[in-house]
Amino acid sequence: MKKIILAIAAISISALTLNAQAQKLTDEDLKPITKTLYAGENISGLKIIGRFNVSIKHGTTTKAEISASKFIFDDLDIALSNEKLKISIVNNNENSVNKLFDKYKNDIVRELIITTPNFNHLVAVGMADVKFLSEFSCEDLDIEAVGMSDIDGAKFNVTGKSKISSAGMSDITNAVINGGTTATIQSVGMSDLDVTIKKTELVNIDSAGMSDIKVELVNAGEVVAECSGMSDIEVDGTCKSLRNNESGMSNISSDVEFSN
Repeated sequence: MKKIILAIAAISISALTLNAQAQKLTDEDLKPITKTLYAGENISGLKIIGRFNVSIKHGTTTKAEISASKFIFDDLDIALSNEKLKISIVNNNENSVNKLFDKYKNDIVRELIITTPNFNHLVAVGMADVKFLSEFSCEDLDIEAVGMSDIDGAKFNVTGKSKISSAGMSDITNAVINGGTTATIQSVGMSDLDVTIKKTELVNIDSAGMSDIKVELVNAGEVVAECSGMSDIEVDGTCKSLRNNESGMSNISSDVEFSN
């Protein structure tokens, strides 16, 4: 509901602010350009900024396949550094893209498919829509959704530390962390986070603002849940111990069985 309200407001504003450029898009402007980038190189992380549809899947070789309407592709900023791929719409065109999106949303192409054997870092900013199509294994993990971005299906086998966080009005759903020494789950603003945590030694859950976090525990170790503002935390499953700390108008509910 929170996203629907904001989306309606955004559409109304966009409709009022469409400028002359919105009338100038031609079939050539909307024509998709498809390229395969960085084939054979290492891509273990991604920062995506803007309204992209992203799929991430496991494969024995690495490549990034991007398709975008020509007027977007011409202004993309694409770079690979230290195995981290960054793709964004350059600032001087972002406002125009936002204004054009609602009018041409059925014609605009913005798709990214990443195939890689190793992945452990994701930052989705703006209104990115990211889906994991495969399970990955890594030492440390960092996943972050900001703005109105959505991340779905992130499933990782972890041996070290992991962090999953959402902010603004973003959602992270169907996430799974299996193993590891420490898992940090954070949500602020009006964001929602849904994660299953299996066999992690220490789990820290922190919810603030008007955010909601739902955590399913499977044979986890020590769990610490902190909730503030008007946020909610729901914890279910099995763990060795659970410690709660509520403040403001927040609420922590739990249905937990304790194991040795």
